[in-house]
Amino acid sequence: MGIGNYFSFLRKEDLTKGSETNLSGSFDPSPEMKIEWYEVYSDEFDNKVYSEDGLKEFDSVNRFFIQGGNNRVFLSKSSNIKKLRLNIIGNNSKIFVGEGSRLIGDVNIKGNGRCLIVGSRTSFQNVSIIIKEKCDIFIGDDCMFSSRIEIRTSDSHSIFDVETGRRLNKPGSVYIHDHVWLGKDVIVSKGVVINKNCVVGAKSFVNKSLLDSNCLYAGVPAKKIRSNINWTRELLPFDN
Repeated sequence: MGIGNYFSFLRKEDLTKGSETNLSGSFDPSPEMKIEWYEVYSDEFDNKVYSEDGLKEFDSVNRFFIQGGNNRVFLSKSSNIKKLRLNIIGNNSKIFVGEGSRLIGDVNIKGNGRCLIVGSRTSFQNVSIIIKEKCDIFIGDDCMFSSRIEIRTSDSHSIFDVETGRRLNKPGSVYIHDHVWLGKDVIVSKGVVINKNCVVGAKSFVNKSLLDSNCLYAGVPAKKIRSNINWTRELLPFDN
């Protein structure tokens, strides 16, 4: 039973609610997926990495920086995080990487009990993930993210109303569904949902949810450019 089954379980919830839906509370891959995990790394603070392949050698030196305890990383079959830098400040967070996914970039988690889920066959060319303020990030199967991409749940600083002092820039979890292509230099902001089979053009800023599937979005902020599209990693012949 693979990651897709767990994603199906998550989809029973209303993912359009953004930050109102919490991934981390129910996430435990062992009983949900019935996968046998092999411990390949642990430290004195009970931070652990598990591999479905049972990797004999796992190099965490100069790539994992953890200030906290009881954090978990789960690596499915044939997944590759050799060029991923992981920074965690906090306790009890979980990261799951689906089968055949290849992640290059940075993951930064600050807080307790947070969750990053990446589906199967998803690729990061160079992606920065920032998880803060009691939020999580969900990325589906077969996504393709180009270089210099940033996905974040918080602005990391506050904007507030002068008269009331009330903070205005609310944090929020990010949900990117299956088969989404993010072009170079895309920024995905807090509380956003991107539906399946979409393309987001290079240098776009996604600050609101893109809820229509099979669409091309682009711009600052990102807006719908074309409907009824899909994409493939294969370079197809161009027919005039």
